[in-house]
Amino acid sequence: MAIKKKVLVIDDQIFMQKLLAAVIAKIDADYYSAENGEIGLKKSLEIFPDIIILDVMLPDISGIDLLKKIKEQPEIKNIPVIMLSGKSDEEIINLAEKIGAYSYFTKPINPKKFEKVLSGILIELDLLQEIEEEKIIATLNIIRNEDYVLSVKAIKKIVLNYSNSRKILTELIHIIGERKIFELKGLVYSLLKKSGIQPVREKCIWALGQLLEANNKVKDEIDNKKIMELIYSIAVSDIEPIELRLVACVALKQIGLENAIKEIYEVLKKKYSEML
Repeated sequence: MAIKKKVLVIDDQIFMQKLLAAVIAKIDADYYSAENGEIGLKKSLEIFPDIIILDVMLPDISGIDLLKKIKEQPEIKNIPVIMLSGKSDEEIINLAEKIGAYSYFTKPINPKKFEKVLSGILIELDLLQEIEEEKIIATLNIIRNEDYVLSVKAIKKIVLNYSNSRKILTELIHIIGERKIFELKGLVYSLLKKSGIQPVREKCIWALGQLLEANNKVKDEIDNKKIMELIYSIAVSDIEPIELRLVACVALKQIGLENAIKEIYEVLKKKYSEML
């Protein structure tokens, strides 16, 4: 039997507690509440909720300050926090996002829209805990059909962990849409340029190769040519590890540039076999 998810609401307004309790009941999760920040933080550390819904205005502490405290606690810092406020304040919204809020809603909330957001977060949490490829694809398919939104964090983790799975990456591309494909490519492209960790760089190269092959017609700010040039520069670089250069060669072959690195690839294969 699956363990029910837990949602903690930190809000001093009885009406909001009742409204959110009804919404949470519809997604078949357990509802917990706290009427102030002190109780909310204590309860968070006791029950480890899957989602925290936090009001910006609390009687004892501001929601922003409580959000900071939550993100400072190692045990609960990764829990998605949805902020609620009676007014739309751009400065507060930006600050909440910077501290690590998952999203921000202005009251009065739309119950149906809020229910969909909560459902999407819970499905995303399940997705990030899954390891079997077919189950991941099935969950991604649900996310696509229900039009849920995947966070950048989830996209990044999937790309890096399943960079050699064309099925998963293709399904991911369907979810985020062609117009947003540059966000995914830009994320991995930036990571490849900045990371000094070889396993991470290898996965980035695989992912970019898969993305270029799966969707090579999209023109975006992270130009496909720029990505190919970066991968090619790694393949021909004498200062890069042989293993990484081989991965780059395979990625280039995958997107139809086999002739450009044919000789280099053969030399690298020979050198690598001699190392074994």
